[in-house]
Amino acid sequence: MTIGGVKHDFTIAAGTTADVPAVVTATGQPESHLIPFKEATAYRLIIPAQELAANVLVLNFKVTVGSNIRTYTYVAPDAHSLLAGTIKQFDITISKTKLALSGVKVTDWATGTTASATLAVAVTGTAETV
Repeated sequence: MTIGGVKHDFTIAAGTTADVPAVVTATGQPESHLIPFKEATAYRLIIPAQELAANVLVLNFKVTVGSNIRTYTYVAPDAHSLLAGTIKQFDITISKTKLALSGVKVTDWATGTTASATLAVAVTGTAETV
């Protein structure tokens, strides 16, 4: 799996007093193929907060069935806010001919609640015909 359309570089402007927190700003050009960490069935990527316009976020998947490898690309048709202090979970359902967004969930990072994405693969046919 790779993720495209997001910036991973950032700058930090230190706060002026203890009451003023530091500000992190995403910088640079969006990357096209960031490789997230894989943990069981979830993929995780820590990036700075940023706003993504429609058709910018790209998720690429490879699914192997038998000896056949299928490549799927999902381009998010909607804008997405990737907010500081949150976990944004995208649930993607893959079928033989397409993949679709089946849900988006935002969880507060500070609560300790972990979010895991479920990747459901629905393939019909045999390994030879897929």
